[in-house]
Amino acid sequence: MQRHDTSSPSSITCGAVACRSCQTLDLRIRPSNLLCQSHHQPGDDRLDAHIHLRLAALAITTLISACATPYQASGMTGGYEERKLGDGRYWLKFLGNGYTEPQTVEQYWSRRAGELCAGRPFKENARAGYDVKNTLAFVGSSAYPTSERYPMKEGEIECAS
Repeated sequence: MQRHDTSSPSSITCGAVACRSCQTLDLRIRPSNLLCQSHHQPGDDRLDAHIHLRLAALAITTLISACATPYQASGMTGGYEERKLGDGRYWLKFLGNGYTEPQTVEQYWSRRAGELCAGRPFKENARAGYDVKNTLAFVGSSAYPTSERYPMKEGEIECAS
C-alpha cells in the first residue's frame, strides 16, 4: 500500500486533498477540508451567501411542508368532519387546503372511515373533488374576485355488521 503525503498538500480542492509528490487525490473528509481552502476563506462573502441561501431554502421547504393539512378534526388548515346518521352509518368529509395533495385527502378520508367502523369493512357512497371558495381581494379601492380550490372527499359510509 502506497502512502501519500497530504500533510502539506500541494493543492487543495473542494472536498479533496492532493498528495504533494504524486498528485493523487485523498477524498477523506477532514476538518480542514470543510471549507474549500483553495478559493474560500472563513468570512468570505461568497461562502456566507451560499450558506445563507441554503439555510433559506431549507426554511422555506420546512414551512411549506408544515402547511399541508395534517390528519385531524376540522380546523383552520382543513381536516375531517363527521355526523352519525344511524347505527353503523356516517356522513364523512375531509377537506384539504392549498398545499394538500388530492391523494392525501383520499387516504385521510379512508383512514377516518376505517376508524369510525372500528376496522370493519365498509361500503361508501362518496365523491372526491374540489371545494371552491370565491372571495374578493381588495387592492386600494379596487375589488377583484378570486377563487381558491381545496381538495376534498365527502359522502356516506356504512360499516359492515
